[in-house]
Amino acid sequence: MASDAGASARYQSRRARRIHISIDDIEPQSKKMSPGDRAAFQTAVAEHLTSIKRSTFRGDVALKLDLATAGKSPPHAHTIAKNLLDLLGNRMTGVDWPKKSLLYADDSQIQALSVSCRHGEDQPNIRIEARPFAAML
Repeated sequence: MASDAGASARYQSRRARRIHISIDDIEPQSKKMSPGDRAAFQTAVAEHLTSIKRSTFRGDVALKLDLATAGKSPPHAHTIAKNLLDLLGNRMTGVDWPKKSLLYADDSQIQALSVSCRHGEDQPNIRIEARPFAAML
């Protein structure tokens, strides 16, 4: 494990536990997000998790949100982040996912959070990167 090959294997193992989700054409909003957009967001997350055969995180999570808004008067980044954190937690009724929670069961699992937001872009975009907190360290 002390060799270059061992270090590379440990890195590849940590890298495999990361989740990258990119969602286009859903405007990042605060709690005023429409129910249709909320459902579309959760459906996109559930479909991505299903496609990579990944379940809900059970331990601590490091989360990175990269947001791009296209609205004329977008809400503040921290209110958008609060809404998305809630949507990544509890699954809404009607979203096809076998568990009650999507990415994590409870907000208290988030031990590291990074939020960046670019306002005035041509197309709205939400990018999420999640990994076990231990893999971030």
